[in-house]
Amino acid sequence: SRRSKGIITKLSLFWLTHADTMRAAYEPRQECLLTRHHAHNAGRVGKSVSQVRDDFDHVARIAEEFSADADGPPAPHERYLLRHVPRPCQSVLELGCGTGELSRRLASIAGNVVALDLSAEMIRVARSRSKQQSNIRFLVGDMMVPPLRETFDCVVSLNTLHHVDALAGLRAMRAVLRPGGTLLLADVLDRPGLRNVPINAVAAAVRMVRGILI
Repeated sequence: SRRSKGIITKLSLFWLTHADTMRAAYEPRQECLLTRHHAHNAGRVGKSVSQVRDDFDHVARIAEEFSADADGPPAPHERYLLRHVPRPCQSVLELGCGTGELSRRLASIAGNVVALDLSAEMIRVARSRSKQQSNIRFLVGDMMVPPLRETFDCVVSLNTLHHVDALAGLRAMRAVLRPGGTLLLADVLDRPGLRNVPINAVAAAVRMVRGILI
């Protein structure tokens, strides 16, 4: 749309189904459109903010207990995002940073990184694992009302958008993006329609197995 021209130079969409099947859609033009249909169906979980916070506080404590401090190799979707961070890039905002693994990777290629997460426990673990990188600032906050007055050259969101209303989430991201900045987005997507029944069935089975094992 004309309103978006010059505000976001690059909108990279890397939708992942819940079965981890990759569907990449990268468009390097000045404009890139996200249809209302896809935004509306971007995997809402129907949980309150406090429920999501409690869930991820619990996940953070599990990660702290069972996961090694050292980061593993980046996953394919992380490599994709990192590859499209603009160079040079002075400032990056990561929304939903978790324990900070992607934040630390971003800090190696950007001047400064602000990493935001709803979970105080996630931020606590992220800070403890990122002591060697002085150019990361970890903050507890809601991406829909971020506690920030600044804007950024690049905004990155990995598997966070599906926890909120997608259109409202995209507007919140744009609000903290500098004119001409880059929005990099990777998330999960439930695909509607009969032709997508097989892949959605696989995704549902994977979610069920993960729920049993985790």
